[in-house]
Amino acid sequence: MIFFLIVTFLLIILNIFILGFIFSKVSVNIENCNIFSNSVFENINIDKMQIFINLYIFKVIKIISIKFYKKYFKIGFVKIYYYQIKKYEKKIIQGTFKLTKLLLGKNKLTLSILNPKIEMFNMNLSICSKNAALTSIYSSLIGTSTSILLSKFVKKYDKNKIFYKIVPVYFNINGFKLEIKLKINFNTLNILEFLYDYYLIRNNN
Repeated sequence: MIFFLIVTFLLIILNIFILGFIFSKVSVNIENCNIFSNSVFENINIDKMQIFINLYIFKVIKIISIKFYKKYFKIGFVKIYYYQIKKYEKKIIQGTFKLTKLLLGKNKLTLSILNPKIEMFNMNLSICSKNAALTSIYSSLIGTSTSILLSKFVKKYDKNKIFYKIVPVYFNINGFKLEIKLKINFNTLNILEFLYDYYLIRNNN
């Protein structure tokens, strides 16, 4: 009788965990991202930049956290230095190339499967080029594209969390300055569906 109760209890816990994983989300946070580049000077301030990837079961209980820093990243309390995974660099590059090829190739893998939900998007972008007309065109194209993406992936608009500013700068130099803060969420089921489609298309090719 006691054994039966223990097994039943364990099965209930397992089912709760499985349901929690099915109805879970992955949240990606980017904070303090400052990038400045021009024809003479380039700077990416990674000392203050913070990138977090968190997994929430039932979309509220955080069980896994990955934090990226300048020289290492942490999974929970485990610290892994980038040089420790350098031997996998070639495979990572090859995998990225294959994914890009599938996204742009004949048998397209569509990112819309992921159905991201943008919770926070704060962007300030200054852009300039040696051609004033091109500066205006670039600014318009980026602004239009940003508006389209936000209208598609922002489910609840909050002016304190969702805003962007694009400033054309008319100097005789090519460059830009970008400041961005982003929080974007993905349903775990959508990620699994995307990975499954990627697996099928890759094998068919």
